[in-house]
Amino acid sequence: MKKCPVCGELNGDNVSKCFSCFFDFTKDSQIIEQIGKENLATIFDKNDRYVYDAVSLSASKNGAIDTNELVKTLNNKAAEGWRLVSSFGNEADYSPASTTSSNQKVLIFEKCVYRYKR
Repeated sequence: MKKCPVCGELNGDNVSKCFSCFFDFTKDSQIIEQIGKENLATIFDKNDRYVYDAVSLSASKNGAIDTNELVKTLNNKAAEGWRLVSSFGNEADYSPASTTSSNQKVLIFEKCVYRYKR
């Protein structure tokens, strides 16, 4: 077992990320070497930690998104603890005269996985 230097959670020897705070043992270990273990908790503990997810919704030929599909996606993600932070349209190669397009709406969601106790 290895102890996470950020939250103190015990993790299996072969895991690459902490199950509690998502500290990346493979990438973040370079940070530990640079700043030292004594300063690490101060830096990480004073910041919330987030993970992100992107969901792509395909639009119809006229560019409209199915409202029911959008609401269902938003409600499902919210029930899992995610919040919508951004959205944008991907209208590359879209032409009203074309029979094919890659017209999509992309939703970016954020979820807090570690909350700094202020």
